[in-house]
Amino acid sequence: CHEEVEAIEENRGVGGIPLPTFSADAVWRALHHLDERGGVLLADDVGLGKTFQAGELIADRVLNHRDRVLVVAPAVLRDGPWRKFLRDRDLPVQVVSFEELVADKRLNPEGGTEDKLWHRPNDYKMIVIDEAHNLRNPSTQRAEALRALLAGNPPKDVVLVTATPVN
Repeated sequence: CHEEVEAIEENRGVGGIPLPTFSADAVWRALHHLDERGGVLLADDVGLGKTFQAGELIADRVLNHRDRVLVVAPAVLRDGPWRKFLRDRDLPVQVVSFEELVADKRLNPEGGTEDKLWHRPNDYKMIVIDEAHNLRNPSTQRAEALRALLAGNPPKDVVLVTATPVN
């Protein structure tokens, strides 16, 4: 494992905000898993920097790969920490609430009311889902809208963020 972390560190530095060592290690490993597997779960206790870790993953995709990224989060996180973080970092990333995701008629043709996403669903390369445990019930409209988003082409990288990994 130590050799893997060193290899990731050599090939993919973490720029931007200063992170504690454990968070920088998590970002390096997450970048590796995104490259190799197309997805990663960031799960840790509240207040330990999961948003900043996800933010570094977003910055890597937007700045280094020129990918379009969408963040899905509860409205309170959309309007607070996420909008501030993305504005402070000057990252052109849209943040939508779970309710806005369901309201997008391209993702929910039967119940959606308008185009809530800035871009066509297939234009997004990475989807970050904060408070991902809110999607644990697969029979909800939220889960169905997310499945529609992820089902398109090209395949999307997925970052799940939660402080409730048991769920």
